[in-house]
Amino acid sequence: MGTLRGILSRFRPAGVPGPPAPGAVPGDRAAERDKELAPLLASLADVEAEAARIRSDGDEHAAGIRADAEREASAIVEQARRRAVRVQAEAETRARELAVAQSAAAVAAAEAEAADLLERSAAPVAASAARVVTAVTGELLR
Repeated sequence: MGTLRGILSRFRPAGVPGPPAPGAVPGDRAAERDKELAPLLASLADVEAEAARIRSDGDEHAAGIRADAEREASAIVEQARRRAVRVQAEAETRARELAVAQSAAAVAAAEAEAADLLERSAAPVAASAARVVTAVTGELLR
């Protein structure tokens, strides 16, 4: 047995009360709906075609924008790589110059310290040499 809805859908709704009307028979609602909506859907076909064209144009425009952006990004990356090489060379030059300056300062400090040590050691050596000479002379003169 069918459902209540299935049973009721077999009968076409009767008209309003009044003079007798022909007997109701099952109606094809899907065919009526399609017949009623066909002109509307046909008019929407043009709108759908226009929407498809707009989407297609938008896709093409977006592809162009993406291609331009990729080219610009590639140019920026290439420029950055060239600049990185230049900056690295400048940094190496500065580091080398700093190392040379530090080495020169270290050599100058070492030379100054050596000169200071020689000067400080000269007086005690001279005094020691004088004592040795005095002692040797005293031994020889005896």
